[in-house]
Amino acid sequence: MADREAINDVLADYAWANDAKDEGILKRIFAEDARFSLEIAGVEEPIGPFEGRDTIVNFIYPTVKAQTDQRRHAIVNTRFLEDNADSAKVRAYLLLNVIDGGVLDVKSAGVYDVDFARDGDAWVITSMHLALDAPF
Repeated sequence: MADREAINDVLADYAWANDAKDEGILKRIFAEDARFSLEIAGVEEPIGPFEGRDTIVNFIYPTVKAQTDQRRHAIVNTRFLEDNADSAKVRAYLLLNVIDGGVLDVKSAGVYDVDFARDGDAWVITSMHLALDAPF
């Protein structure tokens, strides 16, 4: 059975890395051969997939670094679809809150599908797909 608390911590680290613009956390939580893809409602072309930790971080980090507002990624309603000793599949909601000029706005929502694997004593993301309900 997977260590659910540790896996939830990885999801929290992912959200924190985006909000705090922390490249180091992003590099730590993705497996070396991870895969990331994104689709946005109303946009025909999917984004990605991006293959490999460095490629994923090089996609995510410059985007969050350039943001001038304060983002708060809330990853909620986490469901374990598969729960094994060394791997897990999780589905969770995203609520993307943005504070800009003192005004709070829920910018988007979506669904994460995330695969995890045990890497030594840690858990890492091996695959992440985000389906956004609206562009941001």
